[in-house]
Amino acid sequence: MLGLPSGLTELPWVGHASPSWEPEPLRWLGVNAGLRLARLAEAEEARTGRPSRLEPLLSRLTGGH
Repeated sequence: MLGLPSGLTELPWVGHASPSWEPEPLRWLGVNAGLRLARLAEAEEARTGRPSRLEPLLSRLTGGH
């Protein structure tokens, strides 16, 4: 309030600005598309007993290996 430096005002989170989020419609679409893709991959694996052909795409979208 006084603008004087102190140990508390030098903490790393003082004055921190978080990055902005993606525009809401895009974020919502991305999250829901990923959830749908995961459900489809799980259903395919349950049906065939083999790894899903969708897994590489899902892995790329989620940053998995």
